[in-house]
Amino acid sequence: MSITEMKTAIRNLPASEVGELMTWLTRYHEQTRKTPLAGDADQDPFDSLISEAYASGTPSPLTKSDIGKARRMVKERIAERTAGK
Repeated sequence: MSITEMKTAIRNLPASEVGELMTWLTRYHEQTRKTPLAGDADQDPFDSLISEAYASGTPSPLTKSDIGKARRMVKERIAERTAGK
């Protein structure tokens, strides 16, 4: 299947399936890439989580407050999991 055919197929997916596809592609990309892409060094470590939240079908865009809360929650969970090690 060509890229053009894939783009056409994606345009025909229901919104819920596009979100599922985006989540899968994000995870696949993160797992398979060997070297960081240009500009990755400048990204916040939580950008992929934020992207996943958007891809999950959230009906409205996240606000800066939402992003801040998500970052705090993730940092807290990481601290909890690493405290026992």
